[in-house]
Amino acid sequence: VPASGYPQSLSISRKISRKTLINKIVPRYNNLSTKPIMILSHWNKDHYHALLGLNDEQIGLFGKYMFVGNPPTATAKKAYNKITNFCSNVTEIKPGTKRRGMPSLPERVTMPNNTFDLYLGQIDSNRNLASFQLFIRTPKSNVLLCGDGGWFQISHIISEETALFEQDVECNIVVPHHGSGVDKTYYGFVLPKQMKAGAAIISVEKQNNIYGHPSQPLIDYLESLDFKVDRTD
Repeated sequence: VPASGYPQSLSISRKISRKTLINKIVPRYNNLSTKPIMILSHWNKDHYHALLGLNDEQIGLFGKYMFVGNPPTATAKKAYNKITNFCSNVTEIKPGTKRRGMPSLPERVTMPNNTFDLYLGQIDSNRNLASFQLFIRTPKSNVLLCGDGGWFQISHIISEETALFEQDVECNIVVPHHGSGVDKTYYGFVLPKQMKAGAAIISVEKQNNIYGHPSQPLIDYLESLDFKVDRTD
């Protein structure tokens, strides 16, 4: 996520080669006055795979890398080593601890300015729940980049943000896990009165969608809350 607050995906697609994707996206960063920050939500391959295709110079296009420590697989460690070998400004943050039997609630780990807040889940065997989520504010709208976090975590973050910044602004969500309906806690997700529903953006591929995302019940529920569902397919 660039420092300007405009999200860019560096994930891999089955239809687009990693090299093509990198050549399409990286030139946008060449002439920026301030180097962007790369925030890696968690170590699932579809979230970091394109990092393996960046050359040494391209790794240096980002002024800082932030990610959760302890990459869990050999491929993740390869991406980790590539970053740490060619960027001196790296921040690893460990997930917070949680009480036994309690859910992995996100904790605000940094407030660099009044534009965005970074949240990190508490330690959990499910790396999706121990990942970064990013809440971005602008004068007219907010957007929550959820990574693959849980809907109960999304509710917690929006509740926290509403308590801090009570504004009648639009709330947009990048829906977690490509709109998977496995996490049924979305049925308990509602927006506070101070926020109005905006877009619910679902990253999903038009072809080779072997998982059948997104879930129709999830789409129906989001639309019942007046979200405008935007799908990348």
